[in-house]
Amino acid sequence: MIYDYNNYYRDYYNKNKIKYFRSNKKYISKIKRHCIYKLIDKNRNVLYIGSTDNIYTRLSQHITKNSHLLVNNKGWEKLNCHFEYAHVDAVTQIERLYIEHYLINKYMGKGIWNHRECYVETEKDFKITDTRKVELDSIADNLPWINFNK
Repeated sequence: MIYDYNNYYRDYYNKNKIKYFRSNKKYISKIKRHCIYKLIDKNRNVLYIGSTDNIYTRLSQHITKNSHLLVNNKGWEKLNCHFEYAHVDAVTQIERLYIEHYLINKYMGKGIWNHRECYVETEKDFKITDTRKVELDSIADNLPWINFNK
């Protein structure tokens, strides 16, 4: 007798759909947070800065072949570098992009791989008040960085 796995999984999913959605919703709510991340070499030099709302997925993309950084798994070992990230809660997506832009400018000219043009044309695109920009600059300068374990 050949067992039909497709029917088994379809039946299992239909019987447990609500439980699955609740579990998945909890998981997504834990990982879907605004984050800034940076790639750091062995001498603590910042090589790249990015931002995302799903840190685990984004960094996994960078570490595997699905990255515009053009470094594969063996390349990461040769570079001897790692990622650090920080959650930036209580900010909007535009504010998160502003913080990313601020940090890119802060490290620009120090060997960073980013190109400012990829993110925004000008700071005017952010439409953030000057008072809020000062607050966001302070947040960016005091981010609590966490090592990302591959």
